[in-house]
Amino acid sequence: MLRLNLRVFFAWTGGFLVVVAAGVLAYALHDLQEAGVLPGPFSALAPVTATGAVAVGWSGFPFGWAFDMSGVIAPGGALATVLQAVIGFMPQMSWLQVIAWVAYIAVVGTFFLRGIRSPRRTVTPAPAADAASPSAPVADAAAPAFAPARPHQGAQ
Repeated sequence: MLRLNLRVFFAWTGGFLVVVAAGVLAYALHDLQEAGVLPGPFSALAPVTATGAVAVGWSGFPFGWAFDMSGVIAPGGALATVLQAVIGFMPQMSWLQVIAWVAYIAVVGTFFLRGIRSPRRTVTPAPAADAASPSAPVADAAAPAFAPARPHQGAQ
């Protein structure tokens, strides 16, 4: 049987889910930009280069592409699909997507890490009984703190 530290396990999986949720947000913003609800590279507000293409990098800020890695990672390829499904990374992302992804990680990740580092203690210790008090219970050192109930044997 495998012994697993559940605190560490859930800390890592929780952190992974924060990254996945940031990716879902970035993907949703991409869809809203593509539909024309939000300004972006698909709208008339997008900065264009002399060739008529949407600007990439700092020249594309704020409504152009933040980066374009389509030459390195094929947009329809297996790697792009896995990266998009797992962390929300796409070979071509707009500035709004990148800013929202980073802001989500920063804000939610901070709250998540604060919760991991300083877990709240909800159990309060019972007040200590005075040993000199006659009403204080006396614990038998040989008796276990919890003894399971014995099944009824019946009349024999």
